[in-house]
This record gives sequence, structure tokens and C-alpha cells, in this order.
Amino acid sequence: MIYGLLIAVPLLTRLVLWITGQSPDSVNFRQMICVYGYSLTPTIPVSLACLVPLEGVRWLCVLGGTGISMLFIREYLLMDISAEAPSLKWKMVVLFFGSQLLIFLVYRVHFF
Repeated sequence: MIYGLLIAVPLLTRLVLWITGQSPDSVNFRQMICVYGYSLTPTIPVSLACLVPLEGVRWLCVLGGTGISMLFIREYLLMDISAEAPSLKWKMVVLFFGSQLLIFLVYRVHFF
């Protein structure tokens, strides 16, 4: 699932750029893939914390990991996108944050 979204998010970004008629060079895809991959780092401690047999603790850990991941994306990626392609900023916010939320919620519901 994680590797699938690491491939799908850049492909969807290219599709959005193509649909809106903007140049694919308006977004640095290498940086986007790297930042998006590093934003998934909180899944490691969250998975360890989800071994605790308390539902409330599991949900707090998943929500905290999601928040940290989204803050990382906002800090290191969205500022560059807003500078390079300001019209795409909100589409990318929905794409990145939605995929992060999907990863963490499916991770919590399906695996723990």
C-alpha cells in the first residue's frame, strides 16, 4: 500500500498538471517523491505503539503519526509547490493529505 501510493501520488500529480495544461516541469518530482517517502517515517513508531492492547492509545498514536506526517509535508513540500505552481496548491494539498490520511486509517483499521 505504501509503495503503491509512492508511485500513485506522483502519477496523479502529473495527471493534474496535464489536465490543467501546465508544464510538468512546474513541479520538482524528485523532491516530491523524496519528501513524500520521508513523510511516511512516522508509520514505524506508530506500528510499534499499536502493539499496546489499548484502543484509545492506538487511535491516539495513529492520529499523532498522521499529524506529524502532514506537518512534514506542509513544511517541506507545499511551500515549494505554492512557489512553483500556485494554481495547483490546493489540489496538491487534497492529494497529499488525503493519501496520508488513507494510509494511516487503513493501516489502523486493517492491521491493528
